[in-house]
Amino acid sequence: MKLGRVARNTFWELGAGLAATAANFLTFVILANGFGKDGYGLLSGTMGIMLLLGPLSAFGAGHLIVRAVNERGESLRAALCRYLTLAPTGGLAVFGILVIFRDQILPEAPLALLLAVGLAELIGQPLMTVCTQAAQAIEELWISAITVFVSRVIRLGFAITYVYAFGASDPLWWGVYHLGAVVIGVMIGISLLWAQTGGFPRPLRPYVHDAGEGLPFGISAGSLFMKNEADKYLLLRLDSDSAAGSYTAGYRILTVAQVPILALVNASYARFFRQGDDGGESSRLAVRLTALAEIYAIPLGVAMYLAAPLLPRLLSDFSESVDVVRWLSVVPALIVAQVFPGQSLTGTGRNSIRVAVSLAAALLNVGLNIWLIPARGIEGALIATIITEALLAVALWLALTTTTPITALPAPEPQETASSGV
Repeated sequence: MKLGRVARNTFWELGAGLAATAANFLTFVILANGFGKDGYGLLSGTMGIMLLLGPLSAFGAGHLIVRAVNERGESLRAALCRYLTLAPTGGLAVFGILVIFRDQILPEAPLALLLAVGLAELIGQPLMTVCTQAAQAIEELWISAITVFVSRVIRLGFAITYVYAFGASDPLWWGVYHLGAVVIGVMIGISLLWAQTGGFPRPLRPYVHDAGEGLPFGISAGSLFMKNEADKYLLLRLDSDSAAGSYTAGYRILTVAQVPILALVNASYARFFRQGDDGGESSRLAVRLTALAEIYAIPLGVAMYLAAPLLPRLLSDFSESVDVVRWLSVVPALIVAQVFPGQSLTGTGRNSIRVAVSLAAALLNVGLNIWLIPARGIEGALIATIITEALLAVALWLALTTTTPITALPAPEPQETASSGV
């Protein structure tokens, strides 16, 4: 394995990721202080349901592109032509369902906020994710780094304008600004890929076959977001805006702290499709990368626990978030223990196993939250999170060491027209 390119891409991801995360963190501080616990909790719950549904609706389009390029030897232009339209097609369908059943799914959210955030996270964000994963497919992560960084910086500028220039104290119209930042990010990503590939052929209509092939990837990604975001939505529905706001504020500290881990995950993803069908080298790669990432994750957890009391200096209305950060300090080490065995399962033809395990963990997390939040509030959500993360790590390693890799079958050639589209 040529670690040089992985290292280069990791530094691209890490550099841009840290800069983008700094912009995200400043946006979070501005919005949380501007909206207060209740307003920020309403925004967090609305975002939570969208982040949960977005990856499911994209039918794994980005993952299909990575696999087509690295496992089947297709050109990036051909893969984009075939799979690009899957994401917005599925997103548009889910968006329509969400609007129709708004009163049952999220009656607390104002319509303007729901519509704008829905368009951003169900259509715009999946398209941006396809762009970043296309960059992963050819290991040119400067494309994804620039795309994400510029989008986050623009969103920070919009947050400053919304809260300070306009004096907004609630999230009612923030969704429009968020949507604008996502649209700009999509335009940048597509432009950079256009320049890298020399232009795109005309995208094909999405095929039912391709949607079926990508659905397991979408379920896997959706399970991850269900595990990570359902608790914010459920706190909003089962407890209060304030509880959702305090919990999400603490959780955002965890998100910021994980940037170096995610940089290594994204930089190494394509490699797991190139290690051979016997699975031996892929498993060894998972072990090496897990050990490397834990060197960062374990001290990070200690630092989170010790630094948690400083949080109210940034967010004066969020004293309850101190305990949230302390509880979550064990999570980085658990996350590291999950991601690389999961990548290895996907890269060696066992993605269906990863999907089943991830979905079971997500459903367990939802069930625990529904059971624990009414009785224990924020503490119940934290208990559910830690139990789920620990069991998922154990389950993925067991799956990696006890199952047999599957040789991938070649994909049928894309056709110029389709008799049935999604």
